[in-house]
Amino acid sequence: MFHVCDLPEVYRNYFTVNKSVHCYDTTQSNDLHIQYIKKSIGQRTVQYTGSTSWNCVSTVLKKCMSENHLKVNLKCICFQKW
Repeated sequence: MFHVCDLPEVYRNYFTVNKSVHCYDTTQSNDLHIQYIKKSIGQRTVQYTGSTSWNCVSTVLKKCMSENHLKVNLKCICFQKW
């Protein structure tokens, strides 16, 4: 997943992991927490679209610890679907 120290300071508090929100384990505890949005314009924010997009990514990609490893695995998945 992302490393908070690698993000610019502005974005360090943008994303929250579910396990830091809930004090109990859930099946989605390693996914990003999606804030409740009242209006559709809020669904266009970086926080909402980034979190929902990341939660749709396969667990193989989520476990990649380096950017290069992520790129290689993403290319493999894309080519398998063609």
